[in-house]
Amino acid sequence: MGYHYLPIHLKSCFLHIGTFPESNEIDTWTLIRLWVAEGFLKSDKLRGPEEVAEECLEDLVSRNLIMVTRKKVDGRIKSCSMHELLRHLSVREAEKEKLLNVITNNEVPNFSAANEQSAPNFSLHPSISLEKFMMSSQVVRSLYLFKEPTGKTSKFKALRVLAIPKSSFIFRLT
Repeated sequence: MGYHYLPIHLKSCFLHIGTFPESNEIDTWTLIRLWVAEGFLKSDKLRGPEEVAEECLEDLVSRNLIMVTRKKVDGRIKSCSMHELLRHLSVREAEKEKLLNVITNNEVPNFSAANEQSAPNFSLHPSISLEKFMMSSQVVRSLYLFKEPTGKTSKFKALRVLAIPKSSFIFRLT
């Protein structure tokens, strides 16, 4: 219920957390860098984008949409997670709003003309073959890999953000 009353920038951040696999502890620095790379948050004259993102994370925690799993010595959030039911809500809403496609099995989405309006952002979980996925798409804009890729990502002509959270690799292409 609280999701529907979130400001638009917090909705994007909340929906984006669904990219991470279930029962996954999410490193805060990785999450913040992904939000910044995707352009969900803008800096202002007094704060940089990382500071704005950290504030948004705190806001989502205070609304009980994400759980703190570990804190740093200074009290800031080191890692977080999302309850299974909220993650399912996040994934369902992200797909409905065409923000994200989460692929958890080896079925590759069909990129036919009938499916052109689907989200160009994908989260591929460890059981997915990147090679099989690469054969199907040239429209992927953002790609999150939860295992080291064995193929080349150069086939993704529209790729703007490539993230491999397990290795803390996040790259924004211009």
